[in-house]
Amino acid sequence: MSTAVQEFQNKRRGTLRSLFAQQKPELMKLLPKGMDPERLFRMALTECAKNGDLLECTPESWALAIQTCA
Repeated sequence: MSTAVQEFQNKRRGTLRSLFAQQKPELMKLLPKGMDPERLFRMALTECAKNGDLLECTPESWALAIQTCA
């Protein structure tokens, strides 16, 4: 993997972390009791590690996808 691709992916992960921090209060309302929003976010980032193309999605589509999963 090239350095430019790695830098892009690291930047996008940072963007997703910021997005998650903003969305966390809403996610807590949507998640079933006992489900930790941090766990949901870690699962999403794990999927990004498996499939780097997911990092090319817009932050808006990420927010919608995470809310749908909740």
